[in-house]
Amino acid sequence: RGRINTEVYYENNIKVDTSRWYYTDGKIYRETPYQSGVVHGVQKKYHRNGLLKAEIPFVYGKRKVGLKEYSIYNNPVKSYPSISHNISDKRAENKQVQLTVRLSNNSQNVKFYQGELEKGIFDTDKVKYILTEKGKGSIAFVEKPDFAGKNQINIIAYYKTKNGNYKILQKRIPLPSTHLKE
Repeated sequence: RGRINTEVYYENNIKVDTSRWYYTDGKIYRETPYQSGVVHGVQKKYHRNGLLKAEIPFVYGKRKVGLKEYSIYNNPVKSYPSISHNISDKRAENKQVQLTVRLSNNSQNVKFYQGELEKGIFDTDKVKYILTEKGKGSIAFVEKPDFAGKNQINIIAYYKTKNGNYKILQKRIPLPSTHLKE
């Protein structure tokens, strides 16, 4: 006997309304709201026991800060890593400053970016990817006396949680000089 696996609604070949995916036993797995063909609103995922697993906010196809996750007993997940950083200031030796970032739990399921989130929206077209290897990202700066830059940098971590969702973390890190250029 067949069961419905997926329900997706279209108007003029464009996804609209709320699509639903189901576990093989027929229980709801995920609900995803669409507007004009892109995910818009709060996507919901469910545990096999039917309780809410995650609420993932989107704005016109882009992830937004505000992931909420729940245990199989319906308790909110509150424990997430933070962004840790180290600044190696070697300006006296070679005019360089090295910024290294990682997560406090040493997770390797992370990508780091530099930039600002506009209205809490994570848009990879508006931030700069930081090469991330084995859970660490690094930026090298050179001191240029004629350069006037920022006195801090905003780091964004796109972290895959234990529940398999992506959490957006941020940290502003003060720089030792405004004359540092990447």
